[in-house]
Amino acid sequence: MEQYRVVETDNYGGDYPDEKWRSEWTTKQEAERIAEEWNEKNGNGEGARYAKVVKFPYELQPGFRP
Repeated sequence: MEQYRVVETDNYGGDYPDEKWRSEWTTKQEAERIAEEWNEKNGNGEGARYAKVVKFPYELQPGFRP
């Protein structure tokens, strides 16, 4: 069974998106529902951050660390 997870990421395509998990591994449908709810509460994709669904395996992209 394929697994999916929700990731919060940079909405502006920056080099250091500082991604964070917003769900556990789950089904695609459940991950899409979680991402949609998160985005509705956080600017509907118009803000600096948004949630996206990713498929296992996925490695979070780091933030800027001087």
